[in-house]
Amino acid sequence: MSYGFHYLQGKNQTRVVKLQKKVLQLVMSLKWGDDEKDVSVEWIILHLATASQLAHLLALKRGKSGADLELARVAGMLHDIGLLVNMGMEHKHAVNGYEKAKEILREVSGFSDEEIGLIANAVAKHSEKDKIGNWLEELMKDTDVLDCTLHGSDFSPFEHHFKRVKSIEKELGIKLT
Repeated sequence: MSYGFHYLQGKNQTRVVKLQKKVLQLVMSLKWGDDEKDVSVEWIILHLATASQLAHLLALKRGKSGADLELARVAGMLHDIGLLVNMGMEHKHAVNGYEKAKEILREVSGFSDEEIGLIANAVAKHSEKDKIGNWLEELMKDTDVLDCTLHGSDFSPFEHHFKRVKSIEKELGIKLT
């Protein structure tokens, strides 16, 4: 039985769906051995897809709606795009993702210069867990630690990451660790 819903197919895709499809295609085209990189291609696919959804949920919880929810989903999908630039290496991947995020958003089209700047800055700053930024930057930092925690990462040795995990637990009324 078909429900007539095929998310990444068809001609009437939203700008968010076009972006998600573009990023997944880019990541799936990568060819590198896991033993020589900090992260696997499979991890990037999984993490970007789940982070996009978690960003949407956290943004809803924080009272965002409309275009802000789209920006949250897009930023979640792009936040680790620097791992592609770095060919799987984590060093400076956030900052190195800034230009690639802008490039992808322009290729997909439908995003204003203001939105592109907001998303690209959130990508570039998502690893700065010890600093406070605008709503999207903070959302990406929290989404990143939430997603990694749900996938089994232990942030207890990392003060600023762990503080964010504890803050998210309180915000959501759940126990993650």
